[in-house]
Amino acid sequence: MKTAAICLILVSLFGCVTQEKKAIDTAVSTQLNKKAVTAKSTCSSNQVIVEDGRLAGDSAGVALGIDASMSTAPALLSAELGRVGLVIVKTANADTTVVLVKRVYLSQTLEAKQVNIVLEVRAPGLPSKIIRTAETSIMWWGSFEESEKAMAKVFRNTVVQLVGHLNASCRRT
Repeated sequence: MKTAAICLILVSLFGCVTQEKKAIDTAVSTQLNKKAVTAKSTCSSNQVIVEDGRLAGDSAGVALGIDASMSTAPALLSAELGRVGLVIVKTANADTTVVLVKRVYLSQTLEAKQVNIVLEVRAPGLPSKIIRTAETSIMWWGSFEESEKAMAKVFRNTVVQLVGHLNASCRRT
C-alpha cells in the first residue's frame, strides 16, 4: 500500500515515465519564429555554411520526457543567421566561414535546467574560435514549453555572439 501511494505521488509529480518523449526541435523553431534576434550582420561579404560537427549519434539529452536530440540544430542556426543578413551557402569555398555545431544539450533536474550550445567558427584568414553559450535557470513548472523557451533563448544568444564575432572579424580582414 505504501509503495503504491509513493508511486502515485511520483507519477503525479513527474508524469508517466512510459509516455512517448516529445521532440523539442519543432517547438524551438516555433519559439525562434515568435521573437527575432536583434543582431544584424554588417558584413555583406560574409558567406556562411553551417555544418553538423557532432559525433554520429550524439544526443542533446533526454530530460523529463523531452527528447532534446536537436537533429535540426544546423538548419535552425542557418535559418537564424539568414534572418540577420548573412548569406547562407550550401557548399564551402575559400571565402566561406564554416560554422560547426559541436554540441547542443539540455540537462534538467527538479530545481534547474541548463541549455548549452557549442560552435566552432572557422573564418577565412583567422584562427578557429569556439563560441559557447549556456543558460541555467530555475525549473519553475517542469513543463515542455519552459524547456523549449530556454533552448530558443540560448539559440538567439548564440546567434548574437556569432554575428558579433563575424562583424568584428570582417573589420579586421
